[in-house]
Amino acid sequence: VGWAANTTARARAGGGSVETLARACDGCHGIDGHSPGAIPTIAGKDEDYLVRRMTQFRDGKRPSTMMGRVLKPFADEDIENLARFYSTRK
Repeated sequence: VGWAANTTARARAGGGSVETLARACDGCHGIDGHSPGAIPTIAGKDEDYLVRRMTQFRDGKRPSTMMGRVLKPFADEDIENLARFYSTRK
């Protein structure tokens, strides 16, 4: 849990580029959103779907063990940028 919070804080402090923000996701969802294991792959998912899910996790409207904590510091614009980034990954 601590590493996710630290990664998220570093990503936000690193200027907020989408590539920097995506580093907070890499550990679980894999590089460019291609999960190597049981965590869902997010690459190529619909942008609106990703925005909706990430916002629900961040706002505590969807239960999670990790996602809510990771997304808590992300602004709506960050989530929209991440969704666009991952939706274009194939």
